[in-house]
Amino acid sequence: VRLDVCYLSKLSFCSINRGSTGLSFLNRPGKWKQKKTRAFKEAQLFVKDLILSYSKRSSLNTKKYNTTDSFLADFVKSFKYKDTKDQQRCWEDLLLDFNSSSPVNRLICGDVGFGKTELAVRAAVVSVLNKEQVVVLAPTTLLANQLYHCFVGRVQSFGLVVGALSRFSKNPNKIIRDFLNTKIDILVGTSSVLFKPQLLKQCGLFIVDEEHRFGVKDKELVFKHNPSVNFISMSATPLPRTLELSLKHIRSLSTIQTPPISRKPIISSVCFYNTKLITDIIIKEFSRGGQVYVVDNSVDKLRALYNSLIKKLPNVLVDLIYGSMPGSSLLNKMSLFV
Repeated sequence: VRLDVCYLSKLSFCSINRGSTGLSFLNRPGKWKQKKTRAFKEAQLFVKDLILSYSKRSSLNTKKYNTTDSFLADFVKSFKYKDTKDQQRCWEDLLLDFNSSSPVNRLICGDVGFGKTELAVRAAVVSVLNKEQVVVLAPTTLLANQLYHCFVGRVQSFGLVVGALSRFSKNPNKIIRDFLNTKIDILVGTSSVLFKPQLLKQCGLFIVDEEHRFGVKDKELVFKHNPSVNFISMSATPLPRTLELSLKHIRSLSTIQTPPISRKPIISSVCFYNTKLITDIIIKEFSRGGQVYVVDNSVDKLRALYNSLIKKLPNVLVDLIYGSMPGSSLLNKMSLFV
C-alpha cells in the first residue's frame, strides 16, 4: 500500500469469530514463519503422495478393451446430432486410450454445449460393454440430476441401467447395494461417492464433470482405492494444475473448439454492478421468450436480490433457489424452470 495514496475511508475493522483462523500480526514474524513452514511441509507430503500415485499408475498394465463391437457402432449412430470435427477427433482419441495397455487418463476441454457429455456417455458404454462399471462425479445435486437424465435418455433403450446418488435419492443405501451387486451399470453422483471406498474400488471408469469445481485431494482420491481405474475429466475452464499435467503428457488432452451447427457464440461482458442493467437484460430476454439465471455468490444476499427483482419486474415469474434448500423443493423449482 502506498501511504501517499492511502484511502483511510476504505479501511474498516475486521471481526474474527471464535474458532476461526485469526489474522497474522506484522510485529510477530516468527508466527507467520511457523505457519508458512507448516503449510509447506503439508504441501510437500501431498505432492509426494501425488507423485507416487501417478508413478504407480504409469507402471500398471491394463487389459485392452473391445471397441469394435457392432453394439457400440449402433449406439454411436443413434446420436441424433452430427459429430463436430473436434468431437470426432476426441472420440478417436478415447478409442485409442481404451485400446492401449495403460489406464485411460484424459482431460476433455470444451465450452458448454460443445458435446463433452456425449463423449462421456460413449466412454461409459465402452466400459460397460467390457464388463466394467462406471461412476460419474458431478459438483452439485442439480448437475448430477441433469447428467442422470442425460445418461438415461441415451442408454436406457440399449438396456443399460443408470442410478443416481445425491440428496434427491430416496433410498441411497439400496442404490449403493445395487451398484455393488452389479445391478447398476452407471452411477451418477455428487461428492458423497468419494467417501464410499467400495464404490471407487469397484468401478472401471471414473468420470469427473466440471473437474475445476473439485479440490485436488477429492479428484485424486479414486486412485488411492483403485490405481488402475480409467479416468476421464471434463471442463470448460480447467485449472492450471490440470493443464500442466496435460502439457507435461502425464494426462492426455482433447480440446473441443468447434461449435455444433447453429450454436450461437457465448457473449461475455464484465460490468460494474448496476441494478438497472440487470433488469434491462432480463426484460430484453423475457420479451423474446427466453429465460434468465441471475447468480449471486452469497446466499445471504439472495433474498434481498430476489425481493428487489420481483418489485421491479412484476410481470416476470421470479423464483429463488440455492444448494442448501430441501431436496424436494430444489427439484420441484428446477423442474418448473425446465
